[in-house]
Amino acid sequence: MTFILFIAVVVLLFWIASVSNRVSSLENKLKGGIAKVPGEMPQAAPKSMPHSGLFQNQPASLEHLVEMPKPPVKVASEVPEPVKTAAQETETAVNWLNRIGVVALVLGLGFFLKIAIDLGWIGPWMQIIIGLAIGGLLVYLGELWKARFGEKAQALTGGGVAVLYFSIYAAFNFYHLVPNVLAFLAMVAVAAFAVWLSYRNSSLALGALAFFGAYGAPLLYSSGKDPQAMLFGYLTLINIAVVAVMFKKYYNQLLLLTLFGTIIDSVIWAGMFSNYQNTLTSVFFVIVTTILYVAGSGMLIRLHNSRKTLPTDFENYMGAQSLVMGGFYFLSIYGLLFNKYHEILPAIALLGGVVFFFAYVLVDRLNFRNLNYCLSFMGALLLVFAAILQYDGKALAAVFLVLGLLGSGIGTLVKREELRVWGIVVLFMSLFKSLFEPYGPNDTAFLFNAKFGLMFTNTLAMLFVGWMYSKLEAVEFEKNAEKGLQIVAALVLWGSVSWDIMFPSHSIASADKFMTLWWVIYPVALAAAAAFSRRSELFKLSVILLAASFFKVLFMPYSGSYTFLYNIKFGLMLLQTFAFLVFAWISDKSGHTKDFSDALKVAASLLLWFGVSWEIVKYFENDVSKNSRNLYLSLWWIAYSAILMGAGIMWRNSLFRKIAIGLFFVTIVKVFLFDLLSLDLGYLIVSFISLGVILVTVSFVYRKHKEQIVNFLEGECK
Repeated sequence: MTFILFIAVVVLLFWIASVSNRVSSLENKLKGGIAKVPGEMPQAAPKSMPHSGLFQNQPASLEHLVEMPKPPVKVASEVPEPVKTAAQETETAVNWLNRIGVVALVLGLGFFLKIAIDLGWIGPWMQIIIGLAIGGLLVYLGELWKARFGEKAQALTGGGVAVLYFSIYAAFNFYHLVPNVLAFLAMVAVAAFAVWLSYRNSSLALGALAFFGAYGAPLLYSSGKDPQAMLFGYLTLINIAVVAVMFKKYYNQLLLLTLFGTIIDSVIWAGMFSNYQNTLTSVFFVIVTTILYVAGSGMLIRLHNSRKTLPTDFENYMGAQSLVMGGFYFLSIYGLLFNKYHEILPAIALLGGVVFFFAYVLVDRLNFRNLNYCLSFMGALLLVFAAILQYDGKALAAVFLVLGLLGSGIGTLVKREELRVWGIVVLFMSLFKSLFEPYGPNDTAFLFNAKFGLMFTNTLAMLFVGWMYSKLEAVEFEKNAEKGLQIVAALVLWGSVSWDIMFPSHSIASADKFMTLWWVIYPVALAAAAAFSRRSELFKLSVILLAASFFKVLFMPYSGSYTFLYNIKFGLMLLQTFAFLVFAWISDKSGHTKDFSDALKVAASLLLWFGVSWEIVKYFENDVSKNSRNLYLSLWWIAYSAILMGAGIMWRNSLFRKIAIGLFFVTIVKVFLFDLLSLDLGYLIVSFISLGVILVTVSFVYRKHKEQIVNFLEGECK
């Protein structure tokens, strides 16, 4: 009974295929026939009129007597709407009835098969055979109807392939009718057939379905033993087939899906069977897969770009594929080799970086910006990873420095933006590694040690890369790279010398004094260099560092034995005053605003005034009466105001004269409000007499040279 049912089903299915084949042949014949123009009337051959005797002497033509009607002229813009005839409407209805009938027939057969299986009429072998027959028929019908229905027929073919997959899997897993090797080979055969159909029809759906079966077969038909050699060889052959299929047409999704299939199969195998003995074979497979998907994809892109057949959105897919492949390579070699074969891990990482940069070289001139960034990023990442595995300490910082210079230099020479970007990133990695690298036991010589040498070399490298940037037309976000690198280099030099002063020294107090001295000197030197090279950004940075040095000097504590006006703190304050004046002079020569220069001069004047005042306070800090301290403060303020006034007149500088007048006012307020209440009578007399003498002298000079003094105060002296 089962055999008879099977024969009936097979005969019925092939009868449907035969009828479909004949209908398709009839349609092709009808399409090859002569098409009649709608509305055009057939023209009959003209008939000759019989001649009687009455018309024998008449001319043969009567066109001069009767005007023949002319055919109407057709207007191209007026296209008559097609009107369905009764025959066409009948044909449409018949087609729909045919479709509904096929659906009903399929449903009926499906319900019949379900009942037959439930009642035991059809056994396991017959179910598998019927499934294979139905799958083969669907593939046959899809290929038969592809000329008429296009992609709809390909969906039928794909359904047939899926039925074949399921039938083979059911024979192996559900009914245990065939061994795993036979089931695996059958699955591979179906997958290979589907690959051929995908290549023949240029169908992405068939390709995805084919490779789904191809990558699923090793998982579905596993025997429980380690299949490493067969699995990796099989996956490599499938990957080569992927690249071969892509030579005809480039499929974004297919390449990415097959990569995920390879990764999933590899990860599942590694979780079950990876051990010390099979590690090197696994690493070899990872390298080969990377070459196929990275370098092979680069060659495919060049090929299809020359043919103008690349999809519009391929760049995003290829960039994602590069990142996925790079991550798979990185994690695979790290997980496989770090504990077992650590000595060869740097070389394998270096090889991966070479592969990615080779693919980058293949496509970089095609100007796919996102793809170039992804490939160069993975290449740079693997090179950095190899350096980290091979070196440590200061040697690693030096290797980073070399890699950064190579990337920036090559990127500048060949005008590749992405290489310059990753070069600068690695250069900054070298900088941070150098900054946070501790001093070694031999790094005790000031400025002549390995740590400072690295930081100073980083400074020179950034200046050099910034100079290279100035020689090319950079893109928008790179235009300020030169300025930024110069600022960073200036900060690194400032910080590295400060660091070197502090750490090798055994005396924190002496180190703090030398570092403060460096902070005062460096901004002046940087401002001079900025003015000479016309770098306004460096000049602004020098101003910021000058402000930092001012506060450093201001809050620096006294240390050791104290001598009035002859100690480190006052010397540094005096040097800071001189630095302000030099800054003001540089600012004037550099063409900066006069307000900025005046502000520096005011800061210098007030700092000197405050420095001496602080010295007086420090000198008399143990005086119980405090009369001497307050008196000398008043005398210093009066004398300094007079000195500033004289300097302003002599240098013809109205700013110093205005500062002197301001200090005179402050002194008067102090004498009349503070000294009058706090000083003893003798000190008070000296304070008032000194103030009076100075003020009377100034008033006398003013009255005698009133006109010139007014001009001086207004800055108009000639």
